[in-house]
Amino acid sequence: MSAKFVNKERYIGVDQGRCNFPIIAVDKDVDHPPMVVVAAKYIMALCVQFSTSDVLLKLQEVADLWPFDAADR
Repeated sequence: MSAKFVNKERYIGVDQGRCNFPIIAVDKDVDHPPMVVVAAKYIMALCVQFSTSDVLLKLQEVADLWPFDAADR
């Protein structure tokens, strides 16, 4: 068994709320400070009680997230 060292890692942070949905991606290279790659805040305006599908549908409306297609694997 062998392992290769990773020189770069990407961290993705999501803070889901009823009104705002911020997403941030940060790259961390070995021996370098972290660098923000992208940060975005989406206005969700969800009702007081909402489900996971409500969040998904609203994100599809307001965000330009990359669609996933199982055929692309």
